[in-house]
Amino acid sequence: MCVDLVVDASLATCRRAVLVEDSLADVYIISEIVRNSRLSLEVDVLADGEQAIEFFASLQQDPGLPRPDVVLLDLNLPRRSGHEVLTWLRSTPTFLDLPVIVVTSSDAEGDRRAAERLGASAYFRKRFSYEEFLTLNDVIAGVLAGEPETEPRPAPLATATASAA
Repeated sequence: MCVDLVVDASLATCRRAVLVEDSLADVYIISEIVRNSRLSLEVDVLADGEQAIEFFASLQQDPGLPRPDVVLLDLNLPRRSGHEVLTWLRSTPTFLDLPVIVVTSSDAEGDRRAAERLGASAYFRKRFSYEEFLTLNDVIAGVLAGEPETEPRPAPLATATASAA
């Protein structure tokens, strides 16, 4: 469902996001966060990396199909990893400019560097609390507006775990 808060219907736009995520809990949280924001995004969910590549390949074959405005991509996926999906997207001319936000539980510097090297638009580490997770909306809004990643680097995972206890 896409809800737009614009009074003038001619100005209303509903953008599409594709969420590539295998965890049902994370799908629920991310979908609710986006749904309850003012981003006006319709979210389509793909459960693994192979489904994602097949989905984008079908879009490439049929330019008349609606193209997403942003991809929210987990790294740890079954069948094909998020790194493989991102590599495929960036090696396909049709999707070179498609914004991709990596949304992952990994805080490993190697994953961050790999995502940046592969052309991710932003990197968002899944949060421990719902309130912290809400900052994903700011990252999505910034990427859709063409702004550079603004999320500050989180504290090391061990520190964040200790403070959450």
